[in-house]
Amino acid sequence: EIADRLSAKRDPIHSSKYWTPDDLAPAVSNLTRVNIPAGRKMNISFVLKSTSPAHFVINRYGNRTYGMSILYSSSQDPSIDTSEMVDWSPFFEYPSMPTVDRMRERAPGPGVYRVVFHNETAWIRSLDVCYRVVFEDDNG
Repeated sequence: EIADRLSAKRDPIHSSKYWTPDDLAPAVSNLTRVNIPAGRKMNISFVLKSTSPAHFVINRYGNRTYGMSILYSSSQDPSIDTSEMVDWSPFFEYPSMPTVDRMRERAPGPGVYRVVFHNETAWIRSLDVCYRVVFEDDNG
């Protein structure tokens, strides 16, 4: 029996260790909210002009399962056609979570970053996605 090999603590978790919002994981009310109709997607573009090394940071929260992908182009033109951009962070589905998520990845360089939120698999229900995007240097 496997139970005889587990030695997990059974004490309750103290409330001081509960998750609370901070600057790295802000409250949902501090994020930008967009509504994506059923069967649709939404593109949001950001331009990084600095040539210094940077990280792309996104906080995000969805009230239901949603898809997200991030496209990149070294162009400085925010109206660049999506077909001319590369899949920097390919499409992935994210479940609805009870808290704000955070992703931080080294940015490939200056240019246009286009976050695409997907609700294309929904037939009827719209989706609310909340997000915040910032670019950080190596020191945050």
